[in-house]
Amino acid sequence: MSKFIKFILLAIPVLSLGVLNSIWDRDSSVRFSAKGSVALIEWKSRNHGIPRIEIKLKNGKLKRFTSSRIILNSASVKVGDSFEKLKGSKYCLINREEIRCVN
Repeated sequence: MSKFIKFILLAIPVLSLGVLNSIWDRDSSVRFSAKGSVALIEWKSRNHGIPRIEIKLKNGKLKRFTSSRIILNSASVKVGDSFEKLKGSKYCLINREEIRCVN
């Protein structure tokens, strides 16, 4: 077998896994779900300036909502607001008002 065919046979599964992983990561913000109150907001986090919102759940645990696809701003959500996002939805309920939060 030539080197080129070996390369192609190795490259196809590796590239396929890379594409599937990027699609999975891209949709992670839509799959996110949480219900609680906003404990922390960092609009320009150290992670490449990606917004980070921490939600304190009813059981006291913190859940991080971090994504480059978050389209909320400082006027739409503040620390202490009630926050609810269902899995598979691009909308959040912030203080019982439905707002699009993921692009």
